[in-house]
Amino acid sequence: MLLLLTATVGGAAAVSPTQGVQPCVLELARRGNAAPSRCGASALASAWPNEFHEPGLDLIALRLAEFLERNRWPITGMLAICVLPASLIIGLLKSRALRERDEAFRTSEARLAAGADLAGLGYYEIDFPAATCFVDARFHEICDIPAGHQQGLESIELWLARVHPADRERMSDERDKLHDGRIDRLSIEYRYLHPVDGQKWVHHLGGVSTRAASGRALRTHGVLRDITAQRRAEFDASELRAQLAHAGRVTLLGQLASALAHELSQPLSAILRNAEAAEMMLQAPAPGVEELRAIVADILSDDQRAARVIERLRSLLKRRSLDPLPIDVLDVIAVVLALVQADAAARHVRLTFCATPGLPMVLGDRVHLQQVLLNLLVNAMDAVDGSALDQRCIDVSAHQVDAKNVEVRVTDSGPGIACDCLSRLFEPFFTTKSTGMGMGLPVSKTIIEAHKGRLWAENGPSGGACFCFTVPVAGCGGRRDP
Repeated sequence: MLLLLTATVGGAAAVSPTQGVQPCVLELARRGNAAPSRCGASALASAWPNEFHEPGLDLIALRLAEFLERNRWPITGMLAICVLPASLIIGLLKSRALRERDEAFRTSEARLAAGADLAGLGYYEIDFPAATCFVDARFHEICDIPAGHQQGLESIELWLARVHPADRERMSDERDKLHDGRIDRLSIEYRYLHPVDGQKWVHHLGGVSTRAASGRALRTHGVLRDITAQRRAEFDASELRAQLAHAGRVTLLGQLASALAHELSQPLSAILRNAEAAEMMLQAPAPGVEELRAIVADILSDDQRAARVIERLRSLLKRRSLDPLPIDVLDVIAVVLALVQADAAARHVRLTFCATPGLPMVLGDRVHLQQVLLNLLVNAMDAVDGSALDQRCIDVSAHQVDAKNVEVRVTDSGPGIACDCLSRLFEPFFTTKSTGMGMGLPVSKTIIEAHKGRLWAENGPSGGACFCFTVPVAGCGGRRDP
């Protein structure tokens, strides 16, 4: 009805009738129950704009006022009936949104917990201003620290006190860097002394939740993972690699046995001849002292020569683990060339060597690198056995390929490597020799990869095969003088 009246007034004038009706209704609302219907009509008429004070419009205003006065409580009830359900609906919608948000949060938390459990991660939090900490059940399992929220930092201090003494200082230095703001993320592996399970290996990741204005950490969090099984597997693999390398060295020296026996026989024969000559001179009434001195000097020289051969054999036969140190790659090559020189001469193989001046020191294990180079040289000599005597050549070279690596190449003048064999050369037990074991190259590849280097094979542009390997430059090693 109100809308009908408003439409009627709107049709009678160019100005919106709400400009007149609204003040009237407000006037009635202000007066409340104190004004009777006539008084309400007069107030409505007085509040109506002057240009609308016409008999017809005044009558409409009067009827409207009487209607509102007579039906005030029903209208109020109707409004209440409309507003209350809307409020209830809004409240229900808000409650539903909160439940959905809480459910999504719980679902996300459950997923994170499931992922952390599958990864074997133990979680912790530390609040330094409040002196409180929290560790979960997996953290308790790894470190035997009470789980849950705790007042005081005694549990954290106990955890740090159980770090292995050899790793404790390194661990403390990394934590200090994280707390001082020198690093944003902590990642460290160390040994942990569990009171029941004994020594464990732990991988620790940590971060800062809140920092003070000075940059000091106020709240930290992190995870621990027990990597003991992984470390044991790495140790077992290292032991197996060392055993294979030792077996490879023994096999190589077995192949060089005849040449090494010949190399030893020369100084021993010279010692025998000099000793016989000295014995004959001593039988003379007046032996020459100077001649005897020369004979004795020759005997000493030949003895040292034989001792060097034996020492090279002992160093290669000795079983040892990988121990990378800054070494001179040229010394490694020189020792191996001296070791195979007799076998190369017996096979009529010409060995050549060249190196770039000023090569840096490399980081490697001397004996293991000698084994790799020895294996490549023996393979190269086997490859050129079928060539003409004047074409049996092996070239060894060394040069720096970039700022981080030195490359050693062994190139032969043999027939090269068949295309179908090139991709399988480093597979265990694959060999192109009728008497080969197929373990020399796989072991050599394992040794080079343990040095953070690379070993590969390719055919030379002018024929023959080329085996190359790289070793990293030592960070503290200086360059050789040219």
